[in-house]
Amino acid sequence: MISCGNNESCTVVEANNGYFVGGMSNTGRHLIKCSESICSYINQEKVNFSDACNNKSDGEVFIISANNSVGFCYNGQPITFNDKNVVKYYTISNINARATYPNIRAGYDTIFLEVGRFSVKQSTTDSNGICYEDEGQGVSSDSIYSGISCIKNLEPSKLGDYIINFCSSICKSCTTLPIDNEDYSNSIPPATCKFLLKKKKN
Repeated sequence: MISCGNNESCTVVEANNGYFVGGMSNTGRHLIKCSESICSYINQEKVNFSDACNNKSDGEVFIISANNSVGFCYNGQPITFNDKNVVKYYTISNINARATYPNIRAGYDTIFLEVGRFSVKQSTTDSNGICYEDEGQGVSSDSIYSGISCIKNLEPSKLGDYIINFCSSICKSCTTLPIDNEDYSNSIPPATCKFLLKKKKN
């Protein structure tokens, strides 16, 4: 995908699976959908904020007609992308990971989404997992994994339970505990997910 700054300088960037906010034109806001290294513009119908997630699954995106802002659905509720450079994280459950986000198919898996100012994309972790205080909160980088909970590495008066996820591949469900002998190097190519999906059906 090609990313261009305000000074008109452009660079080619690798795009994860997900949705990305494109530029504005006389027809409105553009959305780019990337799946398994293939990116394309999509025509997204504009909606009212209150109706944005009607008949939509969690993780699907929308454009608000009033101001062209972009958001996604989470727990059946509309959430707009942050207008600041703050990254937030959400887990989407009851999804088939092998279909690969942003393709959404019902299943029994949990995937991890990273939401920034201009994108919502599927994310994975290393063997340390990723720890955060609540859905939608930024990652707690000063945290340690301890047993079945993630405890923030602060003074005793501020210790508390945190949510932790281990996500080795976009093809697999995230877990709340590390899996023995699991490869967390993200070495499984996205195209393999379709093979796994077909294999699962047989």
